[in-house]
Amino acid sequence: MYLAKKRATGEYVAVKYINVADDWYKLKTVYREAKILKELSKMEGGKYISKFRDIYWQQSENHVILILDYVDGQNLASFLKKA
Repeated sequence: MYLAKKRATGEYVAVKYINVADDWYKLKTVYREAKILKELSKMEGGKYISKFRDIYWQQSENHVILILDYVDGQNLASFLKKA
C-alpha cells in the first residue's frame, strides 16, 4: 500500500499495487476483490472499511492498481493484534 495525494483537491488516498504478471487466476481474484470492496463501500455503517474509489490496469507493467480512501491510523492487522 502506498499513500498518494490528489493534486486537484489535496485529499489523500491509499493506492494498492498488485502484480499479476501472466497469472490470470490472480487477475481474476483481484477483480473479484475489487467488486467486493465496491459493494462493501455502498453499505451503510461501513465506517471500518476503506471506501473503494477505482481500479486501473497497467497492462505494460502487469499491475492492477486499486484506489481506496485513506484511513489515518493503524492497519487492520495491528488493530486485530491489540483486540
